[in-house]
Amino acid sequence: MADWSVRIVVDANGNTVFQTQLQPGNSSTTYMAPGDTLSWNNTTKQTMQPALTIGTTQVFQTDPIAPDQSSKPAWVAPGTPVPATYAVNAGLPGGGGVSGSIVVNTAPK
Repeated sequence: MADWSVRIVVDANGNTVFQTQLQPGNSSTTYMAPGDTLSWNNTTKQTMQPALTIGTTQVFQTDPIAPDQSSKPAWVAPGTPVPATYAVNAGLPGGGGVSGSIVVNTAPK
C-alpha cells in the first residue's frame, strides 16, 4: 500500500492546481490502488477543503487546510467499487476552486 501526496499550488499562470507527486501524465489525476492513502498539502495562501464525490454523492471531505499545512484526515482508497473514478474539488473562500480526479483500480499485473 502506498502513501500519496497531492500538492495544492499556484502555477506560473496564477491558477490554483493539484500536483500529484510521483505520478505520470496529467498531474490533476491521482492513480491509486485499494488501501492506498492520500493527503493534500496546501502550499497556497488560502484555506482549502478537498471533497471527493462519485456522481453527485460526496464520499469524503478533509477538514479545512490552512495555508502551508497538510490535510487531516488522510483518505484511504476503498476496496469497492473498483475500478472507480472520484471527482475531487477544493473550494476557495468566495467561490471558485480547483478540481481533479482520483482513479482507484487494482494494481497492474
